[in-house]
Amino acid sequence: MLAKQTWEFKIAFAIAVGFASCFGQETNLGIKLGVNLPSMSYSNKDLNAYSSSFYRKGAFELFGEYMIIPSLSIRPGLKYITRGQHIDESWFDYDFDANYIDLNLPIAYTFQAFKSVYPYVLAGPVFGIAYGGDIYYRKNGDTTSYETKINKSNLRHYSFGLYLGAGVKYSLSIKEFIVVPGFESGYHLGLTNTYSNKELHGKAEALNIYNYNINGSRKHRDFELGVTLSIPLENFKKAKPPKPEKSCYTIDEIAEFTHAKCYTIDEIKVLIRIEQDIHGKKICAIKEVNFEFGSSELTAEDKVYLDEIVSLLETNEFINIRIIGHTDNISGYEFNMNLSRNRAKSVYDYLKSNGIDASRLSFTFFGSTRPIADNDTEEGRAINRRVEFEITNK
Repeated sequence: MLAKQTWEFKIAFAIAVGFASCFGQETNLGIKLGVNLPSMSYSNKDLNAYSSSFYRKGAFELFGEYMIIPSLSIRPGLKYITRGQHIDESWFDYDFDANYIDLNLPIAYTFQAFKSVYPYVLAGPVFGIAYGGDIYYRKNGDTTSYETKINKSNLRHYSFGLYLGAGVKYSLSIKEFIVVPGFESGYHLGLTNTYSNKELHGKAEALNIYNYNINGSRKHRDFELGVTLSIPLENFKKAKPPKPEKSCYTIDEIAEFTHAKCYTIDEIKVLIRIEQDIHGKKICAIKEVNFEFGSSELTAEDKVYLDEIVSLLETNEFINIRIIGHTDNISGYEFNMNLSRNRAKSVYDYLKSNGIDASRLSFTFFGSTRPIADNDTEEGRAINRRVEFEITNK
């Protein structure tokens, strides 16, 4: 039995890796380990009256997560799980344990992060193939018990259902290697009648009952709890040959990257004094507002500079600004898009909390898609973890 499960695990792993390789570098590859709390729902009221006792079965899943658009992703997975029911009545015990390999195709929506914690919900179809298991029955007070293997005569060999889940994941950096642990709970709503055709036509044999037939339907109902661990494939991106590092970047060099002139606060003040149009111009904050790796928290130094922005806006009420968040290229696309949003939002919230009306402020974000320095050096990545201020007509 162990050799069989090892063989099935290898197949599941190969297919999951295949999904990930098709989706490319904007993908996380992960595993989920947990427990399943299974039960059954019967259309027959007499059978449904038997109460399912609480019992636990294992669940293991390999999945890939590919972002479709920011915050929305598809998470195909292959799951090994045991479903069924345990009934412990006063006069009999009954266990129905069916093993399944599931193909899950949920869509996940990830909410705005709070201090690198990302809540999410997901929902999607589940296609299952049953490949074995056991049925056990014993009357209390009777020394005789009955046990049989599950096969096509007492269980439909395929199933279809819906999975509804919710969870949280946390982005953790270990020496610039991103791992994403998390916790997830979910409910599996079986839609397929699991009775076999032989059972429905009076040709099945099981336990001590021969040629029995059953009316109605029997469907899976499962509640799952699990821990997840995923790794962005961006971690394994082949590094480019290192380029000579620079100790600093001039404004002219930065302008070459951005294709637009970039100004200091003092230069903007000069342009205002000489009555030149400043709309569309950017205020440079490359070294003044910078973030630690993987963080959107403002430092004390950041706030000193932002206080100067506040002063500029208070003195010149015709100025409105758009705050633009950026990241370096470490980690995956989805992570960086969320991080750059949080960085821009942190600056937006600080300016608003210091008296600047929200109607004069807006923010946007671009993740790692608009670097202004070399992401192959630590200094370049530090520069790319930035925010910019664009003067707008709003």
